[in-house]
Parts: sequence; C-alpha cells; structure tokens
Amino acid sequence: MNKLKALAGQTAIYGLSSIIGRFLNYLLVPLYTYNLPADQYGIVTELYTYVGFLIILLTYGMETGFFRFANQEKDYREVYTTSLLSLLGTSSLFILIIVLFNSNIAELIGYGNVPQYILWFGIIIGADALTTIPFAKLRHENKAGRFAVIKLLNILINVGFNLFFIVYCPYLKQHSPNAWLITQFHLGDISVKYIFISNLIASLATLILLIPDIFTLKLKFNPVIWRKIIIYSLPLLLAGLAGMVNEMLDRILLKIYLPDGVNVMREIGIYGANYKIAILMTLFIQM
Repeated sequence: MNKLKALAGQTAIYGLSSIIGRFLNYLLVPLYTYNLPADQYGIVTELYTYVGFLIILLTYGMETGFFRFANQEKDYREVYTTSLLSLLGTSSLFILIIVLFNSNIAELIGYGNVPQYILWFGIIIGADALTTIPFAKLRHENKAGRFAVIKLLNILINVGFNLFFIVYCPYLKQHSPNAWLITQFHLGDISVKYIFISNLIASLATLILLIPDIFTLKLKFNPVIWRKIIIYSLPLLLAGLAGMVNEMLDRILLKIYLPDGVNVMREIGIYGANYKIAILMTLFIQM
C-alpha cells in the first residue's frame, strides 16, 4: 500500500505539473495569433519544428538509458555523471558549431537576414538537452516536488517574459514613450524575436536552477558504462526520430510543396496555429 500511495502521489505531481505547463503554453497561442501576422507566426512554427528534431538528436536516448542502467549498476552515481558528461560534451560541441556557423545555417534554411535566431536556438537546444539528465536524476531520487517546481518555473518564466515583451512593452511605449525601458532598449515593437528571447531566458534559468543537482556529485566519466548506455540508447534515438517525423515533418514539407505564388510562411503560420488546438485533446488523454 505504501508503494501504491507513493506511485499515486508522484503520478499526481508529475502529471499535474506537465498538464498545467502545457496548458499555460497553449494560452500563448492566442496571444501570438492576436498580436503577430500569420507569416510571422509561420517563422515560429518552422523553427520550433527544427528544435523538435534537434532535441531528439542531442539527447540520443540518454535519459532512458540512464534509467535503465541506474537500476542495474551498483552505484547509480557513476551512471549519472557519465551520462551528464556525455551530454555536456555533445551539447557544448553543438553550441560551438552554432556560434561559428550560425550565419551559414541561417542562409541555408532561408533566414540569412536574422542569423541571431539560429544562435539563440542553438543555445536553447543545448541547454535543454543538458538538463534532461539532471531532471532524470530528480525522478530517480523520487524528488517529484523539486522536479515539478522547476518545470513549472520554466513555463512561468517563459510566459511571463512573453507577456512582458508582447503586451507590457508596447503598452508602455504607447502611453509612456519616454520611459527608461523604452529609450534604453528600444522595446515596444511586437516581433517573433521576443518569443525566442523569452524561451532563451527560461532555458538558461532552468539550467541555473539545476546547477545544485548537477554538481552534487563528483563528475567522473566511465567509458565502460558509457558504451553500455550508448548501445542501449541508439535504437531509441532512431525511434524518437521516426516519431518526430510522423508528428512534425509536415511543417517542413509545406514550405517545400506549397505552390508558387502562395505566401508560404503565412500558410505555415495558419496551419501551425490550428494544429495547436489539438493540445487540448492531448491534455485530456494525458490525464
């Protein structure tokens, strides 16, 4: 009975934090569609599609591999530090590549005039990939409360800065154009860049909040354990990519196959916003 109670309690904490977080994220959709032109929301839809694929690639099944071998090895701490150092290495390499070649990547995917978007997303993806193992450690140690609090703080920070940039700053510019915030930082325009900046702030804040969990143990890399985890995890990477293709490839294909003469980004924006309606249905299923 104690195990059942613990299971029920943790399920409630993990489930509610996930459902509340996704619902708060869903509430951002009408904010975006009301304030942004459809073609601007198309940029959001497309770039977050790439994020979905890159997160799968950069985590390469290590979270599931950690759970697998944390319960098999005598000392789960070596499994944790090995998994963490592996992700730290690949995430750092990814961010370095983005820093060096963000302009080239931006040109390649049609965003040559805003290479900073690629730089911001590189940092977001690297930070989010790195936090998967500390979050997995919290779950392994049955710290459901701390897990849920940090997850919710991530969402609240993201939502808060979206409201600040998209609602408050334009209001301030209209009513107090000489306010210090407006004159110093030229805020007040409504642009997709603020969506990305808000996400960047939330991801970095989450990483900072997890620093105590990252450095509670002496970091030690065990190549034998790493090899076991990689062999186990790589098929999960392929399965994750297959699932992501099924779920998100349509946004990229729209850009390729929509006929000439159509405002492609506008159509992708409309499609992406309507697709978000399904979140309400998935929330009920998730419950």
